[in-house]
Amino acid sequence: MAVFDDVVGRHAPTLLVDSVPFGTASPDHAELDAAMIRRSTQWFAQPEFLTFGHGRSQSVDQWLAESLTHSPVALLAEGVRTLLLADLSDALGDLNGGQIKVNYETRVTSALRR
Repeated sequence: MAVFDDVVGRHAPTLLVDSVPFGTASPDHAELDAAMIRRSTQWFAQPEFLTFGHGRSQSVDQWLAESLTHSPVALLAEGVRTLLLADLSDALGDLNGGQIKVNYETRVTSALRR
């Protein structure tokens, strides 16, 4: 979203590389899990992968509060974090009636124990 690129890029550009709330999280780690399981074939059967998509709408304030629970945001210097969240609140408050649609994808890697 252009708002994130603009506001986050000004205050905390590293969040544009690896951040769950801004949709820039590192690539899926399911293959790393599967590789570990494959190396342990004496203990586990072949891994299975499942993906569950889900989403919800929330207010800008709810979304900003939730973003603070993610380490990359929580670990920002207080001054940077404060300015970032204030500017995001201003920019996002004007979009979609103050609501944000958040889409999630939960990935599960499982393997039966032998």
